[in-house]
Amino acid sequence: MNKELMTNAVETLMKYKTAETQSERNIFYKFLEGMCNMESDYYILGHLELLAEVLEEKECAFMVDYVARYDYRAAQCLDVLMIDYRAHCEVRLRGSEYNN
Repeated sequence: MNKELMTNAVETLMKYKTAETQSERNIFYKFLEGMCNMESDYYILGHLELLAEVLEEKECAFMVDYVARYDYRAAQCLDVLMIDYRAHCEVRLRGSEYNN
């Protein structure tokens, strides 16, 4: 899965997670269930590094808790990857401070 597809998947999930009606919020769970299914064409857990990056960029770290309902091991890995991603970004930011 490429970054554009992963970004679209996360944005779609967020759209339905923050929807106004209960029926739309129920779609969130149905979509997430499908995206956490290994048989799905839109299986997002096979690309945890990319998912962690997109979740961080979209400021959706709380989504890891919802992923845990379907695959707690993937959620644990996501937590670690997101911590690593944040640390990497901080190092890059500090490095750019020294270059100026």
